[in-house]
Amino acid sequence: MAVAAERIPLLRRNISSLPEDDDGQERPLNERKIGSYFIVAAELFERLTCYSISGMLLVFLTNPPLCFSPSSALTMQFMFIATMYMFCLVAGLVSDSYISRHTTIILGYFIYIIGYVIWIVATFTITRNIILHTLIKATECDKCRDSTISDQNYNIKVILLIAALFTISVGAAIVRANLAAFGAQQVAY
Repeated sequence: MAVAAERIPLLRRNISSLPEDDDGQERPLNERKIGSYFIVAAELFERLTCYSISGMLLVFLTNPPLCFSPSSALTMQFMFIATMYMFCLVAGLVSDSYISRHTTIILGYFIYIIGYVIWIVATFTITRNIILHTLIKATECDKCRDSTISDQNYNIKVILLIAALFTISVGAAIVRANLAAFGAQQVAY
């Protein structure tokens, strides 16, 4: 009796009609498969960019010109990752309750791009003096820390860097929470 029940599918396929997307339009299976390939590529590149930032963040923060202590840099890296995973819950709730997954993913990528633009501006303003004038060795962090703390714009630069990391982590959370489910929705019906 139990063996026969295991062979019965829980969800039956309705062959008579095509599956519907979030917007209510029916799409043929071949279009949905092509779309799923693009979604897998988008997921791959999203994870690549996110983990690239996360992986190099500790090295960037502990070396000149920022010269954070290792514990402060590690705390900032953990906060970046924690924000990313905490906002996944909020992003999933918003996409399931208020707007469609497709719209949420587009919004997430838009926030992601804004975060990377802020990141480029922040890193350029932080490293501009090193690039234009002189290169400081990584072992000279004590001298570097004294010179950067006296810089009047140092706090603004750090706040800009934190804003960039926060924006990137929120955009990554929105995309991460919805892209895999949206991809599965393209091929399953």
